[in-house]
Amino acid sequence: MKKKVNKHLLIVFIVLFLVVAIDLVSKQLTDGVFCQVIENVFSFDSTHNYGASWGLFAGKTWFLIILSSLFLIGVCIFDYFFKMKNMLYSFAVSFVFAGAVGNLLDRIFLGYVRDFIKTDFMVFPIFNVADIAITVGVVLMLIYIIIDMTKTMEIDKKELLNKNKTNFEETFINDKTDLNKNEKSDNNLPFKKNSKSKHKLCKKRDAKK
Repeated sequence: MKKKVNKHLLIVFIVLFLVVAIDLVSKQLTDGVFCQVIENVFSFDSTHNYGASWGLFAGKTWFLIILSSLFLIGVCIFDYFFKMKNMLYSFAVSFVFAGAVGNLLDRIFLGYVRDFIKTDFMVFPIFNVADIAITVGVVLMLIYIIIDMTKTMEIDKKELLNKNKTNFEETFINDKTDLNKNEKSDNNLPFKKNSKSKHKLCKKRDAKK
């Protein structure tokens, strides 16, 4: 009997391998390089980042290594217990995980992160392929959350409508049952017998007269 392939893990491993490989190769090829790719749009400007984005935690490499490791462990734990997985979720987690691994490897083996992509049309920190992967993963995760929330709201709306419909039907049936009971109780009253006896007495009195 063939074992069923876990599509989620397959996507994670493929994306992880491709993103990390592209990230490391691109960093190696552009290390120490400066060149303008598209004029006034973006260029390659190799820099060594000893902190996080925007110069945060500069020089605190071990702190960032521990923080990144805890983040990856947290992602693994969350992913293990999270049951509502689909294709979009798998790609979102894969990109975030792969990007974090790419930068973590730089910090562990080099003590800094190699950044090289510079946007010339706006002031923005120089970044790398791993950073792009993390951004893509976060955007996909937000899309997944929005879609999931929309579906949940639609399901809740349908359940509420069905509940209201059921309550209305039950109320209607109960009212009809009560009405039938009232009609039966009215038929059992001695009203008709008394009226008949009074009618007979009136006839006898008229006959005597």
